[in-house]
Amino acid sequence: MLRAFRAHPLLLGILLGALLPGSLMSQPAEQPPTNAEVFATLATECLGDVPDRAPDGSAFVLVPSETMPYVQSALIAHWQAEDRTVYLSGAAGTPEGTLPSLLYTTSPLLSYKRKRRKHVERRFELTVHHTLTALDGNILSDAVCTNTYNDRVRRDALPELEATSYSETQATPPPAGWLRRYAEPIVNTAAAGIGVCLFFTLRSDSDES
Repeated sequence: MLRAFRAHPLLLGILLGALLPGSLMSQPAEQPPTNAEVFATLATECLGDVPDRAPDGSAFVLVPSETMPYVQSALIAHWQAEDRTVYLSGAAGTPEGTLPSLLYTTSPLLSYKRKRRKHVERRFELTVHHTLTALDGNILSDAVCTNTYNDRVRRDALPELEATSYSETQATPPPAGWLRRYAEPIVNTAAAGIGVCLFFTLRSDSDES
């Protein structure tokens, strides 16, 4: 019969840390923005002040984009918060031909790069081409803007940050490192085995007391 022993508090803490990596021992991190939110922010930084280049940018017609509808929604919300009136071209009630018009296209790029252990680096690049046209057909502004953004997030958070409906918000995760693929499962299994053994040992020790 195995001899009972009392576990040292430090050993118990180490085992609990290994078995419960997501426990209250770790502080909750701030939720990072979703991939769609990052692209929307980059687009707003590119196009937010474009209406100011018209003689009267308080009202204009926006030509709907065929891609990234969440970007269009974010842009409209931004402009409306600045007390601008935004009409969608082709929509009922839009005063076509009486206001400047804004047309834009987007080219998004997203990639992931492996960082330390359970984290990956998100790399965003958004290129936006816009054309602002006056009532008489003159081009008031025609330019290309490219914005980038990088951050680091947990690998297991990627599914929550992507949007399955929009392919540009998805990318192939980098392969896990050697430690995570091979050594970490072995360590976790060993820690679990020690934890089970410790549980029964403590129980036996308690019964004998």
